[in-house]
Amino acid sequence: MGERKGTYAVTQTALRRWVQFTYETANRHGLTSMHARSILLVLSVSMTVWGADALQPGWNLLPDSAKPGMRCQSTLTVDPQASRVYLLGGDVRTALAGQERRSGVSADLWCWSIAGGGWKQVGTGAHPSPRMNHAACWDTQRRGLWVFGGSYDAGMLGDLWFYDTATDAWSDRQATEVRPDAREGHILVRDDRLDRLILVGGLTSLTDKRAVNDVWAWSCASGGWKRLDATNQGPGPRYQAGAWHDSANRRLLSGGGFTSGGEATMNAMWALDLKQITWSAYAAPFHESPALTLTPISGNRLLALAGNSERIQEAQGAWKQRALITLPPRQFHAACSDANNRVWVYGGTTKGLTDPCVPAGLWVRENP
Repeated sequence: MGERKGTYAVTQTALRRWVQFTYETANRHGLTSMHARSILLVLSVSMTVWGADALQPGWNLLPDSAKPGMRCQSTLTVDPQASRVYLLGGDVRTALAGQERRSGVSADLWCWSIAGGGWKQVGTGAHPSPRMNHAACWDTQRRGLWVFGGSYDAGMLGDLWFYDTATDAWSDRQATEVRPDAREGHILVRDDRLDRLILVGGLTSLTDKRAVNDVWAWSCASGGWKRLDATNQGPGPRYQAGAWHDSANRRLLSGGGFTSGGEATMNAMWALDLKQITWSAYAAPFHESPALTLTPISGNRLLALAGNSERIQEAQGAWKQRALITLPPRQFHAACSDANNRVWVYGGTTKGLTDPCVPAGLWVRENP
């Protein structure tokens, strides 16, 4: 596991020990209990209320992390340079008189500080239209967030936007005639070596549930889309597949998802070689979930999360299933991993899209 950075919280055990230490120290120096309480009051004001070193192995619900509210089909992206997590858009729900109601599709962008905790809404100027089931990825060179497509109540979106953290501003980058079709449930990653975005698959029609498996590249430097023809068929058309960009080996790993017509895919993973644009079968069968997330964890392993279990791919390639003990079961959630291979999760539904959302809150998985 990498080096820990930032300020950290005080656990209940540590706090009890600190209180005991303060009173014992005050007693040794002839101070009263009132003096000790004053010292503790000053310290409590200056302490950070959350931090990574206070996490227990496994899943942790972070305090005061429910501000963005209940939602599903949003995106969660990590900024590894500034230790922040960005939550964008989604299908937002509210609870009124014990009943969950749909508020509509959102365009809000929230930023969570990994070091100090707390949500802050950013990018509130001109911004992308409300969307859900879109795709986003981080650009370490430009220190910002790329977002493509998605859907809203009236149809599909096919626009490309960039959020610049330096200026806290969005810009519309879609200006070329040759472009991918509007879509939702697709994959978007950044190929750092060639300074480009890679867009794969998705759903291009809501009426007949038509999925595609095309591959497109966007030049981050000069702009413009170019279709890349894969040398083989690969997994075939699908949408809402779990994906992870293995930047060290310049490949995209994906699995799960829906095929055309809305049927779940076979339980197989595929790898797309970004150098040759060639698909190959990867690892053993692992999951048949249509709405899973795929993130790296410690020990060069992968974590597939969906439903009521998490599946971990061990070094030898086999998947091991474990029941979720703390994290409530969910699908159609958002997830990402940070530089320390901690997995961050927000939102989702208890099962399908017509089922209720899970309670609002940001969860993080500390490596056991």
